[in-house]
Amino acid sequence: MFRYLLLFLAILPILEIYTLLKVGPYLGAFKTLVLLVTSGVVGATLARIQGLLVAQKMQESLNRGLMPAQELVDGFLLLVAGILFIIPGFLSDIVAIFLLIPWTRMLIKFILKKKFATMIKSDQTVQITTFDKKNTQYDDIDIN
Repeated sequence: MFRYLLLFLAILPILEIYTLLKVGPYLGAFKTLVLLVTSGVVGATLARIQGLLVAQKMQESLNRGLMPAQELVDGFLLLVAGILFIIPGFLSDIVAIFLLIPWTRMLIKFILKKKFATMIKSDQTVQITTFDKKNTQYDDIDIN
């Protein structure tokens, strides 16, 4: 999974530059720049508003004594959308817009749920390790 993320992060800038080079001549440099800045600001604002609504739903679930699992996933997807809006480019903005729309977010949550269920059934685990294999001691934690 981490490999796919690294591959995505390596390919995304190339695709964004290619898209900008194709769209730029049609719109002109100034209009392209204005569109990029506007989409980033408006998108980040929408992600913030959606995030606040999800936080409110989380609080309501906690007040009822329920685990806000769906809301946590929504919050994570909105965080990803906000990050994608900050990245300059049209492709990342399009993906971020899909993450902002509630019914497309539901579809993505359904796909993620199936993926995680498959991982659990096949006893596939996620292991988080440090990069430094030699030093496994935590120097900054005091245990008395």
